[in-house]
Amino acid sequence: AQVTALGRTEKDLGATATERDALAKKLDALRIEHDRLAVGLKSTLDELRLTKADLEGYQAGDNSASSAASVEVVRLRKDLATEKAAHDQAETEIAHLTENTEALQARLVKQSAELRAKIDQLSKDLDAKQKSLDGITGQKIDVEALQAELEGVRGELSKANTRLKDYESVHGQHAGSASKSTGLAKQLAEAQKHRDGLRDENLKLEGQLADIKGQLEEVRVGREKQAKDTQARLDKKTKEAESIAKDLESLSADHQKLKNEMAHAKAKMRKLTEG
Repeated sequence: AQVTALGRTEKDLGATATERDALAKKLDALRIEHDRLAVGLKSTLDELRLTKADLEGYQAGDNSASSAASVEVVRLRKDLATEKAAHDQAETEIAHLTENTEALQARLVKQSAELRAKIDQLSKDLDAKQKSLDGITGQKIDVEALQAELEGVRGELSKANTRLKDYESVHGQHAGSASKSTGLAKQLAEAQKHRDGLRDENLKLEGQLADIKGQLEEVRVGREKQAKDTQARLDKKTKEAESIAKDLESLSADHQKLKNEMAHAKAKMRKLTEG
């Protein structure tokens, strides 16, 4: 469930990154439009300034020339109004993009917090699995106990082999005595049976010990791989989130710069048209 939730968060971050890229393209287009409008506005303002100066000179003399200049001023004021409308539209788009950027920033912060929460939860789950592993290896005790039992059986087996050799030696020495030979043969058979039982027990314990060690090694290797893979994914997504946050900060700064430039151009235009 945690891995599925982490996948959803990765998908959300990917969507946020795509949205950020689209926003950056819009901002670039808006910046180009702003530069074009700024050039047009400067040209119109310069032309208006010169025409107003000419008009002031004409007003003192030729009335017909003054009238022509007045018409030119009217035309320039219309051009200026058009430029102003374009600037207002650009400002509206900047405000809209700024609002989208702020919403995107808030969503990114939320997604980053969710990602961090999932990372913390994943760490807790890994700790729980470690405890569970320790529980299985609480068989650490079982393994050690089994090892001790195995050593004990091996010791008994060694003793049984020694006794068996003793019986075989004694049996060989008393082969001429029927009664003694029969008794020793019986003891020898019992010793062999005991020895065979110990040998079987030894093989059984060795098999159990090998199985438990194999299971513990498999769990350990699997857990290490899972932890390594999870950490790698978390590191990658954390870097992506940090990169998105950095890019959004840059976008916000660009938006603010454009807004300031638009406000400055608007104030300058208002001053000239009202003057």
